[in-house]
Amino acid sequence: MRNSLRLLFRRITPLYWAVGVVRYVRFRQEVRRADQKYWSSDEYLELPPPNLRFRVHKALDAASYTANGVSITNDIVKILESNRIDISNSRILDFASGPGRVAGFLSQRFPNAKFFATDIDVEAISWAQVRFNDEIKFSSNEVLPPTHFDSQSFDLIYTVSLFTHLDEQLQFQWLKELQRILRPNGYLVATVHGELARSTCTSSELEAIRTKGILFRTDRIGLLKLDGLPDFYQTTFHSENYVRNRWADYFEIVDYQVGGIQNHQDAVVLKRRSA
Repeated sequence: MRNSLRLLFRRITPLYWAVGVVRYVRFRQEVRRADQKYWSSDEYLELPPPNLRFRVHKALDAASYTANGVSITNDIVKILESNRIDISNSRILDFASGPGRVAGFLSQRFPNAKFFATDIDVEAISWAQVRFNDEIKFSSNEVLPPTHFDSQSFDLIYTVSLFTHLDEQLQFQWLKELQRILRPNGYLVATVHGELARSTCTSSELEAIRTKGILFRTDRIGLLKLDGLPDFYQTTFHSENYVRNRWADYFEIVDYQVGGIQNHQDAVVLKRRSA
């Protein structure tokens, strides 16, 4: 029923935009209330402001932001352990890090590793540079590759909720760049929207995933896109077969865990070939 209503709203353009405007007005009110709480408490000493929290997990409150960071960190550690990947003394990059929701917790788990983080969100990076100081090296990157990192810079790169939002061509460009900055036999852990994340898909969208293996869906744009991220950053779904076949052009596919991240996003473990 919900999917049918969403499809109906999208077909009736005035209704679709009217609902978007109402959602935007309510959201701005919620942000103002959350900001007042943020600056009147001690939250600002440890956590990013509400708008930055919303960008990375679609909620304004501090509790869910922290809980999600811990949960995702635990899942990444489990994925690494299940594949016998030791990162104790590694150079690690959080790619599309936001304000460090995961990097902050993961760096505590591996104090002898060297952590780096990058994102196109300059506001999030600026906050993280102050919060984490030299504990984690935060820097911004452009929408298109290359990054500023030297070739073969990292033993591990992980990226949560990035390939879930890029179109196919941009994904290939970034896979190639991540391959470049990863050391031979280094690992990439990335997430995709697989079978468990398709509850919002219509029947025609599900058919597109089945036949093509990938679906890039454009939802809200402009001011009505509440996360404040660029319009190109939308929603992408993959099939496991697509990932295993197409991403193999760039990496060896080591593992594919359905629901590996919070029993929602699938986790893909990839390895840069030695040659």
